[in-house]
Amino acid sequence: MRTPSLQKPEDLNVPEDANDILQEWNRRHHLAGLYMSIPLVGGVLLATMCSSPVSDIAMSIASALGLTVGVSVIPDSFRSRRGSLKPALCLIAVMWLMALLVTIIQLFG
Repeated sequence: MRTPSLQKPEDLNVPEDANDILQEWNRRHHLAGLYMSIPLVGGVLLATMCSSPVSDIAMSIASALGLTVGVSVIPDSFRSRRGSLKPALCLIAVMWLMALLVTIIQLFG
């Protein structure tokens, strides 16, 4: 019986170190958190500085925009257990519809 020869690690198709994978994951999520917080901070600033109709519109748009940015930057974190983005996309659609409804009510109602 012949034993398999030992190969050098550089000859194998070894995935990256777990530490490298974790650092990349952390970097991606920190950037996504930063990108998601920009519209939310803008919405809060507009809400505190403007009158009621504008502040309501700003907060509804900022929350929808924040989630939209988050899903577009790190879609894997928003996937369901089966790998589908459908629940996240439905939530984004509902948030944008509610932002539109708030805008219509504040401007015309």
